[in-house]
Amino acid sequence: MTAQGILGEVLPQGRRLCTASTDVWLNGDSVDAGTAMILDSNLSQQSRESLHHLGCALGPGLLVSQSQTSEWQYLLDQASPTNASSQVEQVGWTQARSMCFGPFDLVYDRRTTDGQTPRRVQVVVDCDPSTTSSLLLIAAVTQGPAIPTPTTVLGYSRLVVPSAARGRQTLIVESVSALPTVRRAQQSPSEPTSYVDAYVWLAWRATGDSDYIYAVDCWEVR
Repeated sequence: MTAQGILGEVLPQGRRLCTASTDVWLNGDSVDAGTAMILDSNLSQQSRESLHHLGCALGPGLLVSQSQTSEWQYLLDQASPTNASSQVEQVGWTQARSMCFGPFDLVYDRRTTDGQTPRRVQVVVDCDPSTTSSLLLIAAVTQGPAIPTPTTVLGYSRLVVPSAARGRQTLIVESVSALPTVRRAQQSPSEPTSYVDAYVWLAWRATGDSDYIYAVDCWEVR
């Protein structure tokens, strides 16, 4: 038996890999190179499908100190929400105080008691609040590019950063089912295809004088 490497070289004899312990294979036998490559491919594919990277961004760095009232002070086309209990409308979702990733199609392959549902969206924020509870983070998923509101949001997660030290904070959004829109496919314009144009948003409100956000990562996970 011969084996071919990833660079195209051909080895004159077979290669066998020994398992680390009997926990992997009950009989403790070694694994031939072909089986090991198949297992590695399967694991890589499962990992890629289960952890889909949607986007990342650096910054914005130092955040401007603000209150809920001052967020809406200089917006000509938006007014401060009258519903004070709305969790989504506690931030202005302006360009200076939020970021957006998308569009992308929701993947319906997470099995629950209600059947197949969209995957969770996980937003990881590398931040450093100046004091305890001085930084509010809100992650949201919307259908379409409009800013998150109670009518456009498919799901959201809200977090007041509990520690005054740099660290990674994770927000997990449980998206609800959305109605797809039908339009012509790019690969075959003559055939209509259903799409769910979803967008991931992250907004913040900092009440301290030296709150930072260094980087943001968002994922689609099962």
